[in-house]
Amino acid sequence: MLSLNYEYRVIPVPRRAARARGASSEDRFALSLASVMNDMGREGWEYVRADTLPLDERAGLTGGTKTSYLNMLVFRRVIVRGAHMLEAGEDQDQVSRMVFDAPVPLRSLAAAE
Repeated sequence: MLSLNYEYRVIPVPRRAARARGASSEDRFALSLASVMNDMGREGWEYVRADTLPLDERAGLTGGTKTSYLNMLVFRRVIVRGAHMLEAGEDQDQVSRMVFDAPVPLRSLAAAE
């Protein structure tokens, strides 16, 4: 049986809106977000969710800390273990009985074609 695993990438939400003449602030921010998501999608990353996460930082010279919150975008990409392309006439059951090796990223299979 084919075993699927994922690798994850977490990036900060864009803090500045893209420039777009005549567009509202919301539309410009949506354009910035769509640009990031499309760039990640072209690299094989699938959008999962947005999270708001706490970050404790040192504040001032006294060594105190302050907590700020960061908005992050979570993406994932499939890693296939021992991927095997089915050849014409090859039995699916035979392929299912194969032992899978170490993980091979799916993106490397597409590059090999």
